Amino acid sequence: MHVDLTSGQSIEVIPIQGLKAKHKDAFTGAPKLFIQFDKDGNPDMSALPFSMSIGIIQRNALMAALLTGWSFTLDDGVTPLPLPRWENDEITNMDSFGEIPIDDFNEMEQIFAPYVDKCRRTPDPKGTTTGSSTGTSRAGGRSRKD
Repeated sequence: MHVDLTSGQSIEVIPIQGLKAKHKDAFTGAPKLFIQFDKDGNPDMSALPFSMSIGIIQRNALMAALLTGWSFTLDDGVTPLPLPRWENDEITNMDSFGEIPIDDFNEMEQIFAPYVDKCRRTPDPKGTTTGSSTGTSRAGGRSRKD
């Protein structure tokens, strides 16, 4: 899908109807957390990168998986800015996101917000039933023995 940005730049992106499980997997699997253990075998959580950067990594991974082209160039205005790609569970050319003018990047974030929401969505456990469930609630209902 071709999208013209306000600045005149453009991006090519897989339409939201084209989202697949592999795109959600890229989104959820992009952050890599490695746990170290101390000499007693207990997890050492002091070096884990718990911060807002996890959301940025997820957004960038999804964008890299869904972008198929763009018109951005390097500062010379001629050389194409390398397109970030999600390959082998990592983002190649991720630095290219940092070279996009801020207004264009903000507009791209708005375009990708529904994609992020769709990948973030998890089923409501209250809306599901188990194999042994009848799908009815016992609370406040009448007994089946009447």
